Amino acid sequence: MVNAVEASPYRWVIEGLLIAGLLVQEAIWLAPAPILEPIMRSFNIGLGRAGILISIIALFIGVFAILSGLAGTRLGIVRSLILGAWLMGIGGVLSGYTQSYWTLFACRAVEGIGFGIIMGPGQALPMQWFAPREWPYINGVNLLCGNVSMALTFSITAPLFYHFGSSWGKTLSFYGALEVGVAILWTIFGRENKSAAMAPASVNAPSAPRPPARHQVLKRPDILLATLGIFGGVWGTSLHGAFMPQFFHTYRGLTLTQAGTLAAVPTLAAIAGSLIGGVASGLAGRRKPFTWPLGLFGVGCALASLLLPSYTGIFIAEVLGGLFASMVWPVLITMTMEFSGMTPELAHTALAFAWGLAFVGGFFAPLVAGTVAQVIGLQNSMILFDLVGLTQLGFYFLPETAGTREMLPVAAAG
Repeated sequence: MVNAVEASPYRWVIEGLLIAGLLVQEAIWLAPAPILEPIMRSFNIGLGRAGILISIIALFIGVFAILSGLAGTRLGIVRSLILGAWLMGIGGVLSGYTQSYWTLFACRAVEGIGFGIIMGPGQALPMQWFAPREWPYINGVNLLCGNVSMALTFSITAPLFYHFGSSWGKTLSFYGALEVGVAILWTIFGRENKSAAMAPASVNAPSAPRPPARHQVLKRPDILLATLGIFGGVWGTSLHGAFMPQFFHTYRGLTLTQAGTLAAVPTLAAIAGSLIGGVASGLAGRRKPFTWPLGLFGVGCALASLLLPSYTGIFIAEVLGGLFASMVWPVLITMTMEFSGMTPELAHTALAFAWGLAFVGGFFAPLVAGTVAQVIGLQNSMILFDLVGLTQLGFYFLPETAGTREMLPVAAAG
């Protein structure tokens, strides 16, 4: 029987901090994209080297998310968030004062390290503060904020650039200053749940001593299947984000403006999809129906956007693909929280490992597909590597986790 433990009202302060961080961190990552041309002129570099300033963060996110997950139980969830936020903020502020390409590259690397450090703990912390019945909704809202941030960054960065006298440095430093503000808030108000003393545990969870979280992650089939599916989903997203504008321009005859607008449709659809996925799975009291069927449908829509000849058909495929593919992620995060024997510390390690590996794959996806495209053509290469998304079929073998958690009172953490 479930022991009801009243959740602390302070959980909403924690959620506010998480939302603030999510709204800013995506901007830190993507801010150079809308103002890439003036950055290129400042350093007299080409598009390739300029693009690395954006894409390299994915690699640093991936590597340091994994490292953060392995060391996270020692540092602690909130201390990891504080450290990551400060690194992102300092890197962002300093990036506006760089005088060479490589110093800007170094600042971007620091931002990526900070981003990687906060990946796992930011998704695991709600386990400490919210009741299991609230997890699907919180995960949906948090992923919604990330997608909103991406859309806002592309909308407001250029106006900010002109507001700051056409200074890309001041624009990047502005975003960095926002992240410093978030870091200050986390330093002052961030805390792990010690007053409510709630710890979620799964029904029939084993009571025997467990090995360290980093050892469990590599031995648990449920975590490995979830990791494999996340890898496939992020791979496809990175692939399409990198090449769809060029594909639409070259193969469908759209103008660059039309191609860029059409390629942005899945991101806009994902704003609704992430929230719908969390809310729908919470209301339905089920998880698995919102994972592998929607993930595979998203892969089908991605292929359709490459094969359909008409603008209308492509538009519909882009909308549905972005909508349904994004519905998977809040559900999968919730499932990971609900896996048997899962603790916030283990969830930190598991989610950091899964998303870290996925971001490493996301970095290499455009490089691999672009290289192969030189041999078989861009369309064929994208079709071939879109099939990596079929790893989401592994979600079928995950257990249904809804309703498997109970709240047990434990001693407050020190």
